[in-house]
Amino acid sequence: GTFKDREILLHKPYLVVEGVILAGLVLGATRGYIFIRHEYAAQIEALRRAIAEAEMQGVCGSQILGQNRSFSVEVVESPGGYICGEQGALIEALEEKRAQPRNRPPQLETNGLWNKPTLLSNVETFAWAVPIAILGGSWYADQGLNGCKGLRFFSISGDVKRPGAYEVPIGLPLGELLNRCAGGTLDGQPPAAVAPSGPSGGFLPVMLPLDGKRLPDTLKATLPPGATHLDILDLPLDLALFRQLGLMLGAGIVIYGQGTDMLDQALNCAEFFRNESCGKCVPCRIGSQKLVEIAEQFAHSRGKASDFDSARGIVRELALAMEMTSICGLGVAAPNPLISWMKYFRSEPAQRPAKTEGQGKPKSAESSR
Repeated sequence: GTFKDREILLHKPYLVVEGVILAGLVLGATRGYIFIRHEYAAQIEALRRAIAEAEMQGVCGSQILGQNRSFSVEVVESPGGYICGEQGALIEALEEKRAQPRNRPPQLETNGLWNKPTLLSNVETFAWAVPIAILGGSWYADQGLNGCKGLRFFSISGDVKRPGAYEVPIGLPLGELLNRCAGGTLDGQPPAAVAPSGPSGGFLPVMLPLDGKRLPDTLKATLPPGATHLDILDLPLDLALFRQLGLMLGAGIVIYGQGTDMLDQALNCAEFFRNESCGKCVPCRIGSQKLVEIAEQFAHSRGKASDFDSARGIVRELALAMEMTSICGLGVAAPNPLISWMKYFRSEPAQRPAKTEGQGKPKSAESSR
């Protein structure tokens, strides 16, 4: 569900390259790397053209602009794998080792690539650095809404009319991203569920039970007295606000239409995390497989109360163990889809029509665009 960086790399590769060069010169570094999945041939080619143009203009390579400063940029094709998005695993892959997270400390800032100080950040950050350097921080910050600062790219996909990557002000309500940018849901009805951080954040119902959540004053003022639920489509796309509510907000938002089998989605996400676990740490390697087995049991029994009650405590204990002992964030996030189904969607109808092969699976970034 997250593909906004792919669009930035394809359409504005020179911004990313220039941002990397700026960062390198500021830090006194001598080499920069842009690490990208090998499947994205068009983006790789666009980046290499942008680097070649920068070298021709004398702003990249040796003796930049005639000064005694050198900084080269290289595109490195990732061997693939979800785990390569984790910082330590990315560095290991750059060193041509198996892509597995590193134990920390030491931190990458002091002992990163080839055991040297390393700055590692994401595509969008480097792209924004260029206009901010030219136009100033106030120019960027003033474009936020509802007390938030800045702009951000979001991918939105799933059961929407116009899936894609959109640049929007931070603080824009989620409902406006869905309806104004993505054209609303395919059937015109409110979504059945939203994944505000891809599978990592789990699934949320549109009307979110407050369950005693402590609401920020700005949000509390918008609700009627005694409100028991919060319409998440009204929530501003603000990372700090989502964190205050105990929720995750990522760069990829997936919309699920009415009639979606959310247990099937939870099982599919559990299988994804199981398959993408690097296997380095036991809690994630064993725990992710156990989550799949439990989700399969739910799918076969279709929500029998006895099966649910016996497994609920196991899932919660397993999630706590994985959160406390996994080396990286994959093990922390892996239980979220199943836990969110248990919390919000377990009361779905037990009998569902049989699905043909492929129905009910999350759309890939490619098929959703």
